[in-house]
Amino acid sequence: MKLKPFLPLISLLMLFVFTSCNDDEEVNSAYLDLSKQVLTLTEGEATTSTFSFSVKASDANIPYLCLYVDKQTIDQVSKGELTAFLMDNLKKQAEAKDTPFEQYVSSISLKGDQTDLKIENLLPGRIYELVVFAVDGTRAAEQAEYLFFQTEIAEPVDCSFDVQVSDITDKTAQFAVKPSNKEVDYYFCTFPKATYQQAVDMGWDNLQILNTYFGEEMNHRVSELAPDGNITPEVIDQLLKQLFHQGDLTLNASGLQNNTEYIWMTAAFKTVEVDGALTFVIVSEPATGSYTTDKGDSSMIDMKFDIQVTDVTATSAKIKVVPEDLEQTYIWCYDPYDESTKDMTPMQIAEQFVRSQGPFVGFVVKSGIQEAPAATLTPGVKHYVLAFAYNIGTGIVSEPQCYEFNANPSEGDPSKMTFSYSINSLVPYQVDFNIIPSDETLPYTSLLMPDEDYNEAEAKAAIEEEVKLAYQESLRFDPEKPMSTFLYESYYRPGSRYSNVYKNLTPGKSYTLSYFALNNEGKVARVQADKSFITAPQFSDAEIKGECLGYFDGNEEAGKIFGDSAATAGRAIVVMRFTPSEGTKDPRYILVDKVYEQMSDVELYTSFNWTSISAERNYYAYVLSDWNTNYSCFMSVKNEEGVDSKVERLSIGQLIQANAGNIEDLKKIINDANAGTKALNLPNQKIAAQTEKGNKNQVQIPYRPAEMKQQAVAGQPMTFGREFYLPVVNSVKK
Repeated sequence: MKLKPFLPLISLLMLFVFTSCNDDEEVNSAYLDLSKQVLTLTEGEATTSTFSFSVKASDANIPYLCLYVDKQTIDQVSKGELTAFLMDNLKKQAEAKDTPFEQYVSSISLKGDQTDLKIENLLPGRIYELVVFAVDGTRAAEQAEYLFFQTEIAEPVDCSFDVQVSDITDKTAQFAVKPSNKEVDYYFCTFPKATYQQAVDMGWDNLQILNTYFGEEMNHRVSELAPDGNITPEVIDQLLKQLFHQGDLTLNASGLQNNTEYIWMTAAFKTVEVDGALTFVIVSEPATGSYTTDKGDSSMIDMKFDIQVTDVTATSAKIKVVPEDLEQTYIWCYDPYDESTKDMTPMQIAEQFVRSQGPFVGFVVKSGIQEAPAATLTPGVKHYVLAFAYNIGTGIVSEPQCYEFNANPSEGDPSKMTFSYSINSLVPYQVDFNIIPSDETLPYTSLLMPDEDYNEAEAKAAIEEEVKLAYQESLRFDPEKPMSTFLYESYYRPGSRYSNVYKNLTPGKSYTLSYFALNNEGKVARVQADKSFITAPQFSDAEIKGECLGYFDGNEEAGKIFGDSAATAGRAIVVMRFTPSEGTKDPRYILVDKVYEQMSDVELYTSFNWTSISAERNYYAYVLSDWNTNYSCFMSVKNEEGVDSKVERLSIGQLIQANAGNIEDLKKIINDANAGTKALNLPNQKIAAQTEKGNKNQVQIPYRPAEMKQQAVAGQPMTFGREFYLPVVNSVKK
């Protein structure tokens, strides 16, 4: 099954080399004609971490190199320069190994046909390019063969679903969901068959439909959980708990429409991070079924709304909609009038709005009191707030009620706009700062880049192109939207301060912060650049050491020490001890798969959630881990000024259950560690404690079933890094 990701997917150059046993027969390089070697590449299978391929060589006596490069190299080096560029890099590798260049090239070259060559230890969801060319000593052929390949984002899992629908009324239904795999996360939703059929008619399959429906719900929940756009780890944790289930559950759907056929869909999911974006991937075949709600009255109803608009300024207002019937589903929206809507009736505007939502109209259907505490307005324009009863499967079932008001005019001139900033925090790899515009009623955007890369004309052109493309994309959903409205939706930052966090800085490099004031046509009216806005500090000379005191079998521990047998069952317990140097603070660590040893310090800092090391527990840590996994531990500490140290790296090795330490030894370690300290606990549990979520604080999404009960579910999956690569050289055995 081809997996479909939901969300979209500068380090040192990384060059990867395949080696094989060389032919014992030596060929006199003075007589080799490299143009005679014709190499044909055949693509094999890709997984999340491996890729296989075969090479057919026309001449069995002419050696050749098989190299693969990461996407950054692909982006930076042209095809015509790539072969020479790679040979130059190989020369540097040979020098680093203190090996003669010709000997080094010979040691990694291949001859003749090669089948099922396999690249291992790749990273999920990454694009690479295979480059194969003939060599004669240190001389490379002018022509090379190329093959792009991409690793899978996540491996599929074997999981089927038994779903029984019961207790169907005109407004509710109940689902007994039993996945065959009780450990995987799964997503469950139900929506009108008319919505499903509309997507099918567009040529979508079940994977695409579930993928898109999930994306709509996810975006809606993010907007509810983080209306200010600040996506914190706590928000992500809540999001995952709201979206995913585990194990056998009974789910309820309410607010359904009478006499309407519905579809339910479910599939197993995995959560990974690819290129800095949290990515949700379907990893099983979607299961689906249908049911029909009981009959009811579908005629037009008399529905009244109390629409309140207060605190109106040029760019914002408070809007509150109070329906007469708190149980009846309805749609409400607000927008400025434009040329297409100024002469429309409220019903015509309502019908146009419903059409613009397409198959996902269910996500804007509400019930109860709704509020927008900071609705974004277009200055100096008349706006409307529209509300009307709406039943999915039936449509608009009441006359729309319209409230009109004028946004205050803006006196601002974007060509005179100025900007200042304040820095909240600055570390070697990240800066957090606020932008303070001179006029809070005008849209603008900003850009941060290294001093040497900044060019005002190019930056201005890039910003205008970005605005144009984003506006064109928005017209797909609302073809009549004016540019000015789009700008205030997307580039207006209410309030005097706009917080920015930029990651992946290069220590010691200086950066320019540029600002772009936008006029109502989406053009840049003024550019301001603060040259050398910040210089990313170097890592401090603070130090921390760590050692692994051993690992132990959680089945043998069985809750005798930590008091949670369910958490430790089937897991390894790794014991770490840390020693930060004097005058340092905030020691932290992560324990992750050994493959991440190749990441730079900056990438490690920005790619993982680090765990604090507790002085109260004498700097000991007890970490639940997976058997048969090769682990490394990374440690960090800050100096007195709060600047991070370089990352200390410690290889733990593979955890083999048969080699686990004796539980009595674990007890002795704990006795030594806990002298005079507080009670022992297990940080870093991957199995969260059992909780009851209920419906009390659940965000209401139409047709998103609410859980009747909650089983213990896995904690937030470990995230992968934004830009990281494998070692410079990898050997591949035949």
